[in-house]
Amino acid sequence: MYYDTQRKLALFDYQPGRGALYPKAMLHKFKGYLQTDGYDAYETFDKVEGVTPFCCWAHARRKFYEAKDYDKANADAVLSLIQDLYKIESYCRDENFTPEQIKNHRHEHALPVLNNLQSTLTEMLLTKRYYPKVLLARPLLIH
Repeated sequence: MYYDTQRKLALFDYQPGRGALYPKAMLHKFKGYLQTDGYDAYETFDKVEGVTPFCCWAHARRKFYEAKDYDKANADAVLSLIQDLYKIESYCRDENFTPEQIKNHRHEHALPVLNNLQSTLTEMLLTKRYYPKVLLARPLLIH
């Protein structure tokens, strides 16, 4: 599925497989921010000039939710910060912010949360506070 946030249009493009060739063909002229679910097929866009790929918080959040069985306190700390980001986005939608207003609001309100999240995850990684099968914390690159 492809979604144009500017025009609020969705396109469902059925393909016989999940390989990189399908999104590559669909998005061959695309430039801009590309949000994906982190599936390997989208890694091809990491090197495309003019495309800034990023993953969605829902998929990252799911791993921390699953980690609650192994390390509830740390998982809850991360989930709380992700929830703060969701609240910021919800506020922008409720207020019908323009893209420029959203950018400014995120810079003012989400950036401190992201910095806190990065510090939290880095601390967890450095102190090896994660459960064995799935790494609970990996450093985030915050630009």
